[in-house]
Amino acid sequence: MAASEAAIQAAHNRWKAKESSRAYVESDDFIQDALRQLGDMVRVSEFEENVKQSGTWASEIDERFANVTNNFEEIAEGHGKDFLELGNYLDEWKGLNQQWVEHLLMSREVATEHGIILRRFDRWFLDMILHIDDQEDRLDAIIELEEFILEKHDKPQKMSQAWPDLRREIRSFVSRLDHYIKELGVELNEAARILRAQIGDLAKEILVLEREMHRSRLMLTLGGTFLTILGIVSAETPLENDRKERDAKDEKRRQKQDELNKINPRQDALAFLKIDVGNLQPYTDLICERLFLFSEVWASVQVQSTQFREHLKGGMDARFRREVQLAQAATGPLIRGLDAYSAELGSRLVRTGHLTVEQLFEEKKALFRIADQIKRWSEQEPDPRREKGRRTGVQKDPATRERVKLERMAETLPKN
Repeated sequence: MAASEAAIQAAHNRWKAKESSRAYVESDDFIQDALRQLGDMVRVSEFEENVKQSGTWASEIDERFANVTNNFEEIAEGHGKDFLELGNYLDEWKGLNQQWVEHLLMSREVATEHGIILRRFDRWFLDMILHIDDQEDRLDAIIELEEFILEKHDKPQKMSQAWPDLRREIRSFVSRLDHYIKELGVELNEAARILRAQIGDLAKEILVLEREMHRSRLMLTLGGTFLTILGIVSAETPLENDRKERDAKDEKRRQKQDELNKINPRQDALAFLKIDVGNLQPYTDLICERLFLFSEVWASVQVQSTQFREHLKGGMDARFRREVQLAQAATGPLIRGLDAYSAELGSRLVRTGHLTVEQLFEEKKALFRIADQIKRWSEQEPDPRREKGRRTGVQKDPATRERVKLERMAETLPKN
């Protein structure tokens, strides 16, 4: 039995080793393929467009949100007296709309912050790792990464919670409004049924009175039919009493008909509101999910930095260098995509009055200054008296520095 168990364990170990080797090969192939794609400028443009597309979606959904809010206000204004709860739902919807705008503004701030983080990650930390020449460089890189990992960036964390929360709140609102409208629909249908029955009964009673009045006229004169058509009656006769009763019932019938006529527009308005709000939810689900991923950029940088730091403690190999090269190759398109997202959404927020042209201009100037500072910071000459953990430039020969400058300068500049 023991020998059999040992054989089974040995077979299991061989399988695990084989699977591990296969996973390593698949992972290595993926890295190589990703590097090839990131070296293709056409594909890189597509990747940047993917990020920018989120800004287009956000702008389109913001417009849809505004349209739904306007329609909601019109319906509440036209039918709020009939449905008192509708005003409360409108106030809640306006609150969600305000949250949406605030989250969009925050997403631009986070996109800008992540662009700066990625520039530093790329131009400083990853460059430092790829230019490690000796043991001292390696230890310095480990210390630098440790400091970087411990940095605090609260907005991305706040944003990572905000978008899922907003998505849940919108879903809850849509569900509750849908239930409310269904209940109102049942009530309106029942009210319409009762009104139609009452109108039908009144019409029958009026018809009976009309026939009674016609027979009375025929009994009084041969021209009774003519008089019936003309509606002529004489005072102080049973005809007059019948006429008064008929007129009263006919007035009541008209009142009931007016009530019924008002129900149909209410039903139509509620049905439209239900569809209008419900149709927006899939779009908000989509953009909330996409912008939640944006909030995870800093967390991803932290994870990669932690992994690179731990790997550096054990040395460097070719596979590790490819991982670093892949991270560096991906930062450029991501930076440009985030800049494009911020610009695309910024234009929409200016049109809606939530941002000003002056604010956008100041943002762009500040980003240029920061990008230039990071560039100069990464290219400064090394301090020969540097201490462990002190921020100093990574030594580069002039040719390397010039190549980096020419190839990557564009990545540090925001686009509008």
